[in-house]
Amino acid sequence: MYWLIREITNPDNATIRGALIRYEVRKRRDNMLLRLAQWLPARLVYWSMIVGIAHATTGRYDTTVVPDLAAMDALKRYGQDHNLHGRGPTSD
Repeated sequence: MYWLIREITNPDNATIRGALIRYEVRKRRDNMLLRLAQWLPARLVYWSMIVGIAHATTGRYDTTVVPDLAAMDALKRYGQDHNLHGRGPTSD
């Protein structure tokens, strides 16, 4: 944490300061959403997964064989088609 304070307070690092602040805000937001998601009812999570998998195997993806579809590929397709791509916890 000390390095973060040192970088933020250094006036020569305005760009780094902004990037670090944005990173911290995103990290806290993602942690909050993860905690919220863990409290969702299992039935809601189950049906949400069905909707995501159905989206990843229909429409322009209708040639996809369901047993061959990886979970991460289904998430990627859903995220790209709903403008969520690049907003995950690992994005900058």
